Amino acid sequence: MELFCEFRTVEEPKSDTIIIYAWEGSASVNKHLKDLDGWTDGSISTVFELGEFTGKKDQIIRLYPGNGIPAKRVFLIGIGKKASLSQETAREYGGAIGKLFRDIAVTECTVFLPDTGK
Repeated sequence: MELFCEFRTVEEPKSDTIIIYAWEGSASVNKHLKDLDGWTDGSISTVFELGEFTGKKDQIIRLYPGNGIPAKRVFLIGIGKKASLSQETAREYGGAIGKLFRDIAVTECTVFLPDTGK
């Protein structure tokens, strides 16, 4: 299986699948997520507010964004606390995408990385 992912800044994605990595507890303070939330008609903030998604490591939720963007589906993936990020955990996140997409036959996606605060 060949998978194409592009890493972009916050601008309108061109692919039909979007991956958004989120720090644990980041929804209320992260400008990055607020910008993306507008494209999903508020779905991102809603799942945080309802407690359905917290950003905890390995947590994955699938959203269907509606007509705001060309993407058919958005995956919000929790990557845990910012302090726990390492080269190894970053590699694991990439592997998680591959496993997820193999199961649902995705061949192209746009990936949004979390704000590192730097």
